[in-house]
Amino acid sequence: GSAAAWKAGDGHMEVVKGTGNLFTRAQIGGDFLLHVEFQVPPTPAGNRWQDRGNSGVYVHSRYEVQVLNSFGTPADELRAGDCGGIYGKHVAQVNACKPAGEWQSYDIEFRAPRRDKDGKKTENARMSVWQNGILIHDDVEIDTPTGAAAAMDEPGFGSLMLQDHGHPVRYRNIWLLPR
Repeated sequence: GSAAAWKAGDGHMEVVKGTGNLFTRAQIGGDFLLHVEFQVPPTPAGNRWQDRGNSGVYVHSRYEVQVLNSFGTPADELRAGDCGGIYGKHVAQVNACKPAGEWQSYDIEFRAPRRDKDGKKTENARMSVWQNGILIHDDVEIDTPTGAAAAMDEPGFGSLMLQDHGHPVRYRNIWLLPR
C-alpha cells in the first residue's frame, strides 16, 4: 500500500483527514517500552465527545490507547473511549490530560501475548501506560484487540499504527526500546 499523506514539518507529523492510518514498515515483536508525544487541536465547545481531536496509538496495530481532547473531564466520568483509555477495554485511572494545543506524552510498557509451541495463545497482552508522567494503567490485561484494529488476530508482533480519525492531531518524538 501507499504511505498516508500526512503533513510533516517543524519536527512533527499531522493527520490529514481521510488520508489513512500511518503504519511503521517494521513489524515490532516481543515486549517493549514505547514513547509517543501528541497534540490534540482545540475543539469548539459542544462538540460530541468523540469529535474532539480524535486519534489513537495502536500497539501491534491492534491495541489502541485513545487520543482525544478529554481535558477537564472529571475522573469519575471518564470512559474507555476518553483520552488515555485502552479503547473499549479499560478506563484511565486518573485524567492526566493537558489542555488542547499542549504537547502530551504516552509511555507505554507493553507485554505481548504469549503462545505455546503449537501457536495457541496462553496469556493475553498486558500494558502499563503513563500519560504526561502519571500512571493511568497499571499492568492491565487486554483480552482481545480493540475496536478499529488493523487486524483481529494476535500473532505477538505488528506495526505501530497512528490513527486517522479525521482530526488534525500531531505526533512527534516517537521511540521504542525492546525489553
